[in-house]
Amino acid sequence: MTSRPTVLFASFRSEDDPLRRSWTDFRDQLGALAAPIGRLRQEKTLIKRRSGNATIPAEGSGIWRLLAPNNRELARSSYIYSSFTLARDHVVRLHGDASELAVSVVRGPVPGSYGWFLSLNTTPVMMGPRWYERSNTCRSAAQGALLAFQSARIAEAPLRTTPSGRRTRQTTMRELEHAPW
Repeated sequence: MTSRPTVLFASFRSEDDPLRRSWTDFRDQLGALAAPIGRLRQEKTLIKRRSGNATIPAEGSGIWRLLAPNNRELARSSYIYSSFTLARDHVVRLHGDASELAVSVVRGPVPGSYGWFLSLNTTPVMMGPRWYERSNTCRSAAQGALLAFQSARIAEAPLRTTPSGRRTRQTTMRELEHAPW
């Protein structure tokens, strides 16, 4: 049996969660460099309130990540979602529109660095997980992530994490009923 890429959902414990700050800093750097398309725009249905440059839902927050069969991160969401249901519904919609996603490569914050994002109707919805040293490597990573996303299995429940950010197991449906994430 062949393994498939997977879209997993992860929540942040607080606005000060180091993983959340890392995601937000990278997203904001990438968005600031995406001048032809503009700032990473947010869908109002996904957001409860705004604080500074980072979108911060009032209660609970999380992102989705696209992982290769070997658990290497290929891409991540361009949004912070206020609930697992909103995040999963958005991924399902994007999965259905995957053939319409467009690749954009931008120059990074230091010379010789490049980043990428995928957009739907000029709105960035997925971004790379890191900076690349060459533009052609960056574009290949983006195209590979798009292909992986098209065949990915979408998780049914969010992941539980330890305070260090290490994944432990998926949340059960019973646990999901009692928490926003």
